[in-house]
Amino acid sequence: MTSYPEAELVTKLKETFWIDAEMVFQMDEFKETILSIDQLGIYVLLENSPDIQFIKKLINKSKTILIDIDCKLIRSRNFYLEGKFYKNLLNDTNKALSLFYNALDLLENDYEGFLKADILYEISRIKAIESEAMTALELYHGHLESQFLFTHFHELTLPSFKFLNF
Repeated sequence: MTSYPEAELVTKLKETFWIDAEMVFQMDEFKETILSIDQLGIYVLLENSPDIQFIKKLINKSKTILIDIDCKLIRSRNFYLEGKFYKNLLNDTNKALSLFYNALDLLENDYEGFLKADILYEISRIKAIESEAMTALELYHGHLESQFLFTHFHELTLPSFKFLNF
């Protein structure tokens, strides 16, 4: 979708995605994996093609699967992405802030990964904290933003795939 953003191709890819995803969503052993892929899809759409209706559909679908997921990291990631959706596309910072705090609360106290850093960054952006530390954080985040897909894909999706026997 990012490489060839023609409307007809994008529509076809979305339809194919839903058909494949629905089939996989019904298999309990792959729910974490498909939810991680779903979340990456939400992120890519948030950054590259803000199709509000399709993103909303992905978020709603992920919420129905989330009930069966025990992994706190994946659950937290869902709140984080929904918060970004509300903040960036719907301009509802109050709802976004609530979702970011929900995401933060789900993480283990000793977790120090990228997701926690991104959640804290988004919270600090909404609260508009002004300081030299925030300026440094803005610069640091700007440099790492291009690596977001790799770091989050590795942290969320690859662990789910390592147990699959193809």
